[in-house]
Amino acid sequence: MNQARLRRSIGALVSVSLATLIPSTALAIPSVVMQQATGTNAGPQKQNGGPGHEQATVTYVERDGKVYVVNIYMSSKVSEGYWQCKCSSVELSSDASPKLVADQVQLTNNTNGDRPCNHPMAASDGKNVVWVYGTDQNSANTRTYVAAVDHMCNQVASPRRISENGNNNEGAPHITYNGNGRFTAGYLSTGNNDTSFAVGLEEIGRAHV
Repeated sequence: MNQARLRRSIGALVSVSLATLIPSTALAIPSVVMQQATGTNAGPQKQNGGPGHEQATVTYVERDGKVYVVNIYMSSKVSEGYWQCKCSSVELSSDASPKLVADQVQLTNNTNGDRPCNHPMAASDGKNVVWVYGTDQNSANTRTYVAAVDHMCNQVASPRRISENGNNNEGAPHITYNGNGRFTAGYLSTGNNDTSFAVGLEEIGRAHV
């Protein structure tokens, strides 16, 4: 499988409202609540000890007639760093109960900093999930990165930095899908004057068929 690549593009930031609908065939079964992670052994209970599991961002993709609800979140149930970002995926179908098919897949391994993976946000093009996050890995300041995973939380595009100013803390990102393989990401840059920036992203060589 070829990895997808993400490139920056220049574009205008626009405000859009999208209705995210799961196909009706996937809603034939009763709604359920599924616990994806517990707080057991999820980091030491002290300052900088970790959040447990929090700041989840959820979207969905469709593959082979099934819907997959993909959840990316911060987790301190890790052996390295204060916490990392993880991914879980739940398969939905019209004739079976929801099934956890990817369980707490670790997406980052950032150990040189005290913000290993913060404020993840995800958006889907319908087949893959593009997500953004902040980290101070190998840096005195937080920077914003983008990466992509498939419906099983497998990485299909390696992390790439999209924030500009290494002298400012640049994080708390958001992302939305605009169609035709294009996304808009945004992040907050804090310095002398707090400023929000928008970044255009485009998929090249998609990893799905």
